[in-house]
Amino acid sequence: MKKNVKRNLKLFCATAALCGAMSFSAFAAENQDEFKAEAAPIFEQMQELNAQINPLRQENNEISARYKEICASLKAGGSLPVDEETWDAVKDLRREITQYQSAKADSTVKAMREQAKTAAEGGDYDGAMDTMEAVLQAKEERLEKLQGANTLWLEIKNLLGE
Repeated sequence: MKKNVKRNLKLFCATAALCGAMSFSAFAAENQDEFKAEAAPIFEQMQELNAQINPLRQENNEISARYKEICASLKAGGSLPVDEETWDAVKDLRREITQYQSAKADSTVKAMREQAKTAAEGGDYDGAMDTMEAVLQAKEERLEKLQGANTLWLEIKNLLGE
């Protein structure tokens, strides 16, 4: 009798574990509305990141434009607005910024968002959610890189006395 109870208990536990594993996908979105509800926090976080990224990008572009103006006037035979040693420091900082910029993932983010959209339209909501989470991660990395580049651009701005 004890053997039957132990065997039945083991069988029950194994069955419960198997049912739990099989119904795990039941927690995933099964239609477009559920997917939108689950993806809403991710979209919200992406909008918050964009709100941080856009001003940094704008500020970096403004300082970069000033740097390019100085380079263009220098090529045209103009003079440097700062001494040679300071200009060398500015060029070194610019090289560091290039390292941040060479690792941009904007086009990848666009492709991943399109991939998520296609997956959602095809009914692969789990795949779409995974892709959207990857997009969020890429945007977070982009923000970190922009913040690093912004710090260097601000150093350049200070060196140029602006």
